[in-house]
Amino acid sequence: MMSSYREIENRYLENFSIKEDKGDHIIFRDEKLPDMYAFNCILVKETMNQNAIQSFVFNCLNQAKLNGREFMNILFHPKHAFTEYDVANFLDMGFEANTNLYMKIDGSKATSFRANEDCTVKPAETEEELEAGRRLDLETSIQAGMPAEFAMRRALRKKEVFQNTKNRLLSYHCNHQGHLIGKCELYIRDGYAKIEDFDVLNTYQRKGFGTALLKRMIVDAMGYGVENIYLVTAKDDTPREMYGKLGFEAVGEELELFWGQ
Repeated sequence: MMSSYREIENRYLENFSIKEDKGDHIIFRDEKLPDMYAFNCILVKETMNQNAIQSFVFNCLNQAKLNGREFMNILFHPKHAFTEYDVANFLDMGFEANTNLYMKIDGSKATSFRANEDCTVKPAETEEELEAGRRLDLETSIQAGMPAEFAMRRALRKKEVFQNTKNRLLSYHCNHQGHLIGKCELYIRDGYAKIEDFDVLNTYQRKGFGTALLKRMIVDAMGYGVENIYLVTAKDDTPREMYGKLGFEAVGEELELFWGQ
C-alpha cells in the first residue's frame, strides 16, 4: 500500500516538476521555481540497496557543493527503514532529518465532523477566484514566516498549475461573510485523494473553518468514488494532533533530509 501512496506523491510532484528517472532514484526539478525545495528534490526508490544509501547521499551532497547549489532535499521511499545510527550519520554530514507521516481517513467519518457552518466551501473555478486564492496564499505564507519575495513567486506558480485543468489538482476555498479565509488543495488520481497545503488565516484558526474545508473535500472525494483519502504531515508537527482528532490514522512514514547553505 505504501508504494501506491508514494506513487501518488510522485504524480503530484509532476504537476510542478520535470521527472528524471535514474533507475534507483528520481530527480524532480521545477525550472520555474528552482528554489522551492519541495518541488526540487531527489527520491531514493525502494529498489536502491540499503547498504548503498549512505554513500549515495554523501556523493550527492559533495556534488551539490561542487556545483554551488544552495540546498538539497532527499526523500526516501517509505519501504526504507533507518536506525538511529543511520540518521546520526546523516546529521554528521550536515543534513536536517525529518520524518513525514502518511495519515489516512475513512471518508465516512467526515459526516460527523464538528465544522463551522457559517462559511461556504467550494473549488475555485474562475480567474477571479484563482486570483483571490493567490492573494490568500501569499498572505498565509508571509504569516508563516516565508520571505515575501519567495512567497509571491510560489503563489504565482501554484495559481499557474491550478489553471491547467489537466492536472487534476483543485484549490478549495473557504469563504466567511464574503471574505476568503482559508484554502486547501485536493489531488485525485487512480483511486486516491491527496489533501495538501492546508491554510487558514490566523484570525480564523481554531474556529471550525479548517474542519469545514476538510469535510467538503473528503465528501467530494467520496462522491468521486475515492476511498483512499490521505495527507502527509511532519511527524512532530502540531497539525498532526488535529488530524488525529478528526479520525486520520497513521499508515506509514518516510525520512526526509534537507541541507542548505
